Amino acid sequence: MKYALLALLTLSWLSACTVLPEAETVEVYRLHPVTTASSTSTESFPHAVRVTRPLVTDLLAGNRILRLHSDQSLSAYAGARWSNAIPVLWRDWMTDALTQHPAFAQVSSDVDNVAADFELAGTLRNFQIESRDGRSYAIIQFDARLVALSSRTVVAQQRLSASVPVTSNSSAAAVAALSQATESVYKDLVAWLLSTSAN
Repeated sequence: MKYALLALLTLSWLSACTVLPEAETVEVYRLHPVTTASSTSTESFPHAVRVTRPLVTDLLAGNRILRLHSDQSLSAYAGARWSNAIPVLWRDWMTDALTQHPAFAQVSSDVDNVAADFELAGTLRNFQIESRDGRSYAIIQFDARLVALSSRTVVAQQRLSASVPVTSNSSAAAVAALSQATESVYKDLVAWLLSTSAN
């Protein structure tokens, strides 16, 4: 009887040890589609442009939705991810938005084996939610460079930035604010590119 009870207790302990924790539910997000791609402007960018992945720090190389706190500590929204690594997410969104814009007739990305006149490159220095004075903002800073591919020289460069308030602490609100900030940077990027083609 004692051995049977011992065997039963051992079996119960082993079965308890083999119970795996439930997998974390992860929400996967994309940036919201561009809403200001079209334009009534008669200006155009008469060159083929190739959009490349931006350079980033290690913190922005992954697919986490990041938050910078007022004490300068960083965290990520739990249970939330971007659909791709941030540099790829940025490149694909900008490529799609510029393709939809009537001023740009020839747009490709660095994954296409297509000839181009210019390369739109740059460094994405900020792409996160930041807490400031008790409020949260989506912060983006992109140092854009326009490179002539025939000579591999930088013909123009511009720092573009945006700050958009976040409406709540949810990951969905963070994505909405970062999407709005991305579109703000995109508008400034288009204006800058069109100004370079006029020079």
